[in-house]
Amino acid sequence: MKHFTTIALWFIYTIAIAQNFTLKGTIHSNDYDGLSIFLVRLHPADRSLNTTVDSARIENGQFCFSLSVTTPFLASISLPPKDNYHYYGLPETMCIAEPGNVAISYSPSDPYSVTLSGGKLNADYDATILSRDREVRRKIKSMIEARNAQEQTVQYSLEQEQAYNDSLRSLYATMQPAYNDFVARNINNDVGASLFFLHQNDFSEACYKSLKTKVRSDYVFCHDSIMQAKEMARNREDSIRSANHRGAHYSDFTSFTPDGKSVALSSLLKPGRILLLDFWASWCSPCRMEIPELKKLYEKYHDKGVDVVSVSLDTKREAWIKALDAEQMPWLQLSTLEGFKSKSAQAYAVHAIPFVVLISGNGNILQVNIHGQLLEKNIEENLNN
Repeated sequence: MKHFTTIALWFIYTIAIAQNFTLKGTIHSNDYDGLSIFLVRLHPADRSLNTTVDSARIENGQFCFSLSVTTPFLASISLPPKDNYHYYGLPETMCIAEPGNVAISYSPSDPYSVTLSGGKLNADYDATILSRDREVRRKIKSMIEARNAQEQTVQYSLEQEQAYNDSLRSLYATMQPAYNDFVARNINNDVGASLFFLHQNDFSEACYKSLKTKVRSDYVFCHDSIMQAKEMARNREDSIRSANHRGAHYSDFTSFTPDGKSVALSSLLKPGRILLLDFWASWCSPCRMEIPELKKLYEKYHDKGVDVVSVSLDTKREAWIKALDAEQMPWLQLSTLEGFKSKSAQAYAVHAIPFVVLISGNGNILQVNIHGQLLEKNIEENLNN
């Protein structure tokens, strides 16, 4: 009898800590039918630990997630990218996974505007934060319509543009009290901790310090460690960037051709010539758009003393090779397929592409990250010097 009682208590305890959560979504559009949408559990302090916990197929503008939850957590709902360059029109949004039935509805006129219903935490989140967000979006929409109408009759002055931007900032600032209220009520759970770190810049310094003392210590330690690592990385980048200014000596690195041949940047520098170092990637739409212009520059100035080398920050060889076949760039191509973590990208603190460096034959940096007519002008000037 005692053994049976123990099993029964264990079963009741298990039911108490693991309960079903169901989320039904309505998009009010059939544009996304047939696509898979994903529910991702957001780690309160470390986004690299986010985990996909469920997926659903969209049918007739609707989807449904169902899973067991032990404690409430903040989750994101999103579609995967359409391809390397485009995203679907349905934006990523958030809900709270908690025991019970919850519904999310996307506004037909503005998919960024959503409504949550059902569930204690979701109802509070909607009433406190999302209702305010919907109001702000309505006001911004009215402001944009009024601005567009006015621009049909008279061009906006700088003063009017400044006033318009100030009004936008003021509207967004009205969201801060809503986050303060909701986070303060939930700072002791994973939902509050997630929103606290996610919107940390929206809190006043005093409020941030006060709330932080109430967050789980392991989350605080994890978050602070990540912030410290990012600060150290920024400092290293600033140091590298300051060393790669005009007139400084270039930074050497080694990379590989598509057929695996090792090439050092130093081997490409030739006396009396200019080397155009181009960082790009197959998935980077602006990079691909710039390639025809680089081809024109190469055709016009190669015989006059300009060499070009492109360094891809791709991580997938297939994508890189496919882009090379499509673009047919008539100059040397290199990559270690390590993305922004490659030594070449780190050597020049590259964090956004396209990124261009002009280097003289004797190894001095002539210009950094210039494009279009300014790039051609600098090439002309340096060839004539």
